[in-house]
Amino acid sequence: MAKIIAFSKPFFFQPLCRKNKNPLFKRDDFFLSFGDSLSFLIDYYGIQDKKEIALVPDFYCPDTLVFISRHFQIVFYKTNSDFTIDKGSYFKEIKEKKPKLIINYSFLGFSLIEDEKKRLIDLIGNDSIIIEDYAHRIIDFTDRKPFNNNHFVIDSVRKHSPFLGSHLIGGGVIKNNKAQKINFYKIKCHLFQISKGLLMTVAHFLNWPWLFKQSEKLFFMQNEIIGNSPRSTLGIFLSFYLYNLLDLKKLKEHRRKIALAYSDGFKNFSSPYIRILDDNLIKNSELSHYPLFVDQSIQEELLIYLEKKNIYADRLWDVDDLFKSQINSEFYQSFIILPLTWLVKEDDASFIAKQVSNFMEERYDEKKRIL
Repeated sequence: MAKIIAFSKPFFFQPLCRKNKNPLFKRDDFFLSFGDSLSFLIDYYGIQDKKEIALVPDFYCPDTLVFISRHFQIVFYKTNSDFTIDKGSYFKEIKEKKPKLIINYSFLGFSLIEDEKKRLIDLIGNDSIIIEDYAHRIIDFTDRKPFNNNHFVIDSVRKHSPFLGSHLIGGGVIKNNKAQKINFYKIKCHLFQISKGLLMTVAHFLNWPWLFKQSEKLFFMQNEIIGNSPRSTLGIFLSFYLYNLLDLKKLKEHRRKIALAYSDGFKNFSSPYIRILDDNLIKNSELSHYPLFVDQSIQEELLIYLEKKNIYADRLWDVDDLFKSQINSEFYQSFIILPLTWLVKEDDASFIAKQVSNFMEERYDEKKRIL
């Protein structure tokens, strides 16, 4: 039976190191999720009644968009077809709309050159809240130069580790006494996390697809509630401590290596239905999942075909009808994602590329037989 290749991250299969404590990580600013960190900031700054504007990319997590829309009027800046940010659109909206909240996010990793940083500082002054969204990135720097006193970095460690948590970094002196330390929401999220982790670990040890699918069900059940509590909630000490045992540098390098292995595999065949990113974009970015651009007409068939081979690909986000006319809807539906976890090796990436190639050949042969 083929090996399970999926997005799972069991603790016992992660790269570990003894000394990895980042001085930017503070126990008092460690929340349960990205949504809880964001909820805390909105509460801390007293944002209410949608009187202020939030500037966000037109390719962004729909659940987070819904959350932000409860507190802000939303304005979008544009994302290019290769995931890079349209900087002209970004600065134009900041200059014209004067947003209170600015979300810096790109699937490849958001970055500004020095001249762009100076331009941003001149435009925002000290009033705007800037959030560097690291939900799909690993924080591996130990110092930073904030643009103002309201410049924050927020990550989501569950996206690349077996733990729940979110580091809130930046700003001046912030007292998080409004955040809850314990509630039923927190207990429920961790029960899901522990159960899911146990099932995934056993599933990988035994290479048991059925058990893995049960763990996936728990993941989606947890995903429905996490980040949606009416009050911001702190993460637990154990997750904060154990996360510091992960070798984040090694994990980050591994993800880039596997992403390039995917690209090498997909270069071996050509199809009008399949497109990949340029290698230079892969090398100079940070991916949490590998994006494979697939024509919408065959996406569902391909996902089913891969699952039969024990390969669990997916779509990143579904389009939310609430913002359909404003976001880059076609872009959301233009690709599927492939896993970039520590468990995925270069041979696995080559195997997946081969299976995609086989799918295209079989589908083409099937069409010929029908005709």
